[in-house]
Amino acid sequence: MRALRGVRRALLTAAVILGLVFVGVMLGLLAARFLFVGSSLSLLVWAAVVVGVGVAAPSIRAALGGGAILGFTTVWSFIGFGYQGARPIVEEAIPFTLIAVLGAIGAAVVALLACFIRTRVQESRRRRPARR
Repeated sequence: MRALRGVRRALLTAAVILGLVFVGVMLGLLAARFLFVGSSLSLLVWAAVVVGVGVAAPSIRAALGGGAILGFTTVWSFIGFGYQGARPIVEEAIPFTLIAVLGAIGAAVVALLACFIRTRVQESRRRRPARR
């Protein structure tokens, strides 16, 4: 039974990671090619999704990891889908990755704040005396 729980947990973790990568790539594609092209309004959509990840995360660790995964994949795919340079994209991979790491850090911080606020709100609701 213990082994089954470990396998289930690993499969659930892998599914969440793949889902976050998929959402990040779709957000990057939509922002680069279809929605809010040339506008910084796409950042608001990205921030709202990252806040959702932070609120839905069961722990601070999950919020940090989920936010970082989502931020990295969103920024990298946004830059990749929007790239129209003369040089091959492979030659630009290192600068793109460095920028995406900054996106991962920012998204992780936002997800962490959202998780922290959610936790504090839940704790304050538990402490509040019941009305009669």
